[in-house]
Amino acid sequence: MTGNCLRVGFFLDGYTLKKVNEYYRVHHRYHASLDLRGLKFWVQLQIQRYFNRANRVVALESHYYHPQRNPHIYARGVKGVFKFEFELMNAGYQVHYSDLPVDDGHMGPNLGLIKDAEMFAAYCDMDAVVLLSTQGQYVPLVDRLKKMGVPVLLLGWSFSYPKNSRYVHWRTDTGLRLRCAHYVAMERILDHDPANDIPPTGFFFRPQVGTAPDVAVGGGGLTCVTDDGLAVGRFADDGLAGMKKAQGPNDLWAKCETPESIKACFPALSASRCGRSM
Repeated sequence: MTGNCLRVGFFLDGYTLKKVNEYYRVHHRYHASLDLRGLKFWVQLQIQRYFNRANRVVALESHYYHPQRNPHIYARGVKGVFKFEFELMNAGYQVHYSDLPVDDGHMGPNLGLIKDAEMFAAYCDMDAVVLLSTQGQYVPLVDRLKKMGVPVLLLGWSFSYPKNSRYVHWRTDTGLRLRCAHYVAMERILDHDPANDIPPTGFFFRPQVGTAPDVAVGGGGLTCVTDDGLAVGRFADDGLAGMKKAQGPNDLWAKCETPESIKACFPALSASRCGRSM
């Protein structure tokens, strides 16, 4: 990385993401799972919008904080966990498990995120942080980052759904939302057209399986694949050229270099919201 990079940390609270994914997969009309690779691509676009006025090369560090203890050590609850870890690593996320000494069956936010985010911000000289969470436990982190001069873009959700003859209400903590420099209500981004039952392109997996050729990434642009509602953005985290695998049942391609072509990949985004890709 060069000295003029815009260094950004993307930290995902796995507890929040687990609840959000369950909502869209089980209770929402989409009945689809979030595509974390597509989400990461979209985050790149938001970094351009909120933090990158000078069009610097973005160096993105992506970290997922699992709410469970490390199955490699404790060998509990490993069904599906290893596969999910593999998928996260394939998508460019570093996976961190909870360091709770006792597993009492209750799952909550992995607060190791706080210590790590502070460390990355201080020692990696981060310019900004993107936090995906709804949990008030992360308020101290935002306050400390603010003192360090590191602004936070918060991705949160607010939604309700019926379950067992009652309503479940999930909300982003007000204190967390107000303390962050920027807030995006993700339920509005992912559900921008209430009359449409088809998930927005790029954010969700569709029930189709297939493969596509390797994609060349970098050189001033991002490349993504679209197919009947599935878009997978592939890009090098440090903005340099690279080669990544892409998933998709056909070869309908869109080169994401301009707001117009980005909009072709992500119809839910307006051209003004897209900004430049790299």
